[in-house]
Amino acid sequence: MLQKLGQKYQQKFFRTEQLSPPLKRFQVYPQTLDEIDQENEIFLDFKTAKEELYGGWFSTGMLCVVMAAFIGLVVIIFNQQASLIDKLIAAVWIIGFAFLVMGIPGIIEILKPLPAPWRFNRRTREVYALDNQGQLYHAPWDNIQAHLSTGTVFIPNSGSMSTAVLEVQLHRFGDPDHKLNIGLGLTLGGQRYQKLRLWEYLCIYMDQGPGFETLDMACAAGKHIVEPDSELYNPDALALSQEERQRAHEEFNRSLIVRLFAPWEKYSLILNLQRWAYRRALRRPRKHAWPVEVLERCRPDGPTTRLIDLEAELEVSKPETAPEIPRSAMPSEPEVLSTEARIAAHRERIRAARAIKASNR
Repeated sequence: MLQKLGQKYQQKFFRTEQLSPPLKRFQVYPQTLDEIDQENEIFLDFKTAKEELYGGWFSTGMLCVVMAAFIGLVVIIFNQQASLIDKLIAAVWIIGFAFLVMGIPGIIEILKPLPAPWRFNRRTREVYALDNQGQLYHAPWDNIQAHLSTGTVFIPNSGSMSTAVLEVQLHRFGDPDHKLNIGLGLTLGGQRYQKLRLWEYLCIYMDQGPGFETLDMACAAGKHIVEPDSELYNPDALALSQEERQRAHEEFNRSLIVRLFAPWEKYSLILNLQRWAYRRALRRPRKHAWPVEVLERCRPDGPTTRLIDLEAELEVSKPETAPEIPRSAMPSEPEVLSTEARIAAHRERIRAARAIKASNR
């Protein structure tokens, strides 16, 4: 029953568009946010979801440690009934607990290496990716399987929220039956036109290379920007009115916790700590290095053959399997003797040995 309800909900509020093959283009300005790691004339590195969130736990943990230090200072100043030793012990316990629960996991996070990004090679027109075990996945760009899923998620007391997911499908090098889907951009939230602009950015880069006009350039030039239809499938869905949203926003700002976190958010200290952790991680080697087959195809003078062509050559060069030998031609296995037969044969060998020994005398 629940499965049928889930299928009906997905059919009503979610829809999947196939973007390729063949490659489907949209008349929108290409745009990307912070997902691009590096970009040149040969390849483009796209950040994975783990790389985008790298340092988030560290910045939050440092915030908790600072707040614990602030609470410990308040305990020392305003707790007049306890002695100075008791105040120091309480403050140390508060700071130590916060550091143990949030600080140590944050430090462990920034000590881990970054995963390898997803690479779009415009020289050979291929897409490369490495999984958590370092296995290489790839797909030709012209025949890549790309889908855009758009839909609506309902949140209590907040109304509806649209979501869009852009995925491409790759297969393991040497094993075409093993597939891997990678999501480009944010996996929760977002609008359909944002994913279309990201898809258009990748399409133009693979065709023309870097240096084309983006949405920021068009806005700076004063051009008219038209956003495509978001294709939400609940046009009659209930949503909060403007007055209700304003009232909820005022109640949220009056919260004591929000007031405590406001200075931290005002100066973007969390974001700066996260960026510091990410820049520090870029100086270290990645979790998994790219295989030689990928690195040599990312050089200006490297081979232009695709990995799918290598797979075809390896498939052709495999040795043929030996023909099966008919069962009649195979040597017969020795028959297994029973226990009585083995005892009788042993006794016969003993008698023969004794007879030979008596004749030698």
